[in-house]
Amino acid sequence: MTISGAGTFFDGATSAKHAVTVELAADVLRARAADGTVLAEWRYDELETVPAPEGILRLGQAGSPVLARLEVRDRCLADAIDDRSLPVDRTGRGERRMRIKVIVWSLIATASLVGVAVWGVPQIATRLTPLVPYAVERRLGELIEAQTRATLDTRHAGAAFECGNTAKEKSGHAAFDKLMKQLETAAGLPMPLHPLVVRQPEANAVTLPG
Repeated sequence: MTISGAGTFFDGATSAKHAVTVELAADVLRARAADGTVLAEWRYDELETVPAPEGILRLGQAGSPVLARLEVRDRCLADAIDDRSLPVDRTGRGERRMRIKVIVWSLIATASLVGVAVWGVPQIATRLTPLVPYAVERRLGELIEAQTRATLDTRHAGAAFECGNTAKEKSGHAAFDKLMKQLETAAGLPMPLHPLVVRQPEANAVTLPG
């Protein structure tokens, strides 16, 4: 069934406007002049909307070098064109569908990143750690320690930044070392511990490679 209605056609070559009958066939939209001449025949997938005042559907042919335009004021006819042509989206349904797709894929991507962070990274670390030579791990730890110390020692205290260097702290430092040796032995660690206590107002602990 062919739906038809009134429209105004501009050929793009002159300023003249033509009153036409807009026919919606199965695959194409036709703009037919009063004498029956077909002024335009555009496939629905070639249509593009052109900015127009409210209440007017203004169409063009995408990719055409001729800037011909068709204006439709009949709301029912405009709705029928909207239903047949995917590029024509007066109701915003396509944009809403696109937004929903973006949100869904964003949620999937976020869930994937969380999954990799929670399960993937620990699994990779568990498998790769035994393959790293101790000398390499130790060197990496020294580099990270230097960066960590520079970050924490905001007053540039140097050697005084470490606890246990003064005479009053010797006994405490010795007790701490003894406790760490006991933990190291009880845990059966494959490498020695090198504990270090620094002067920071907040309680925290950092474990470095090696």
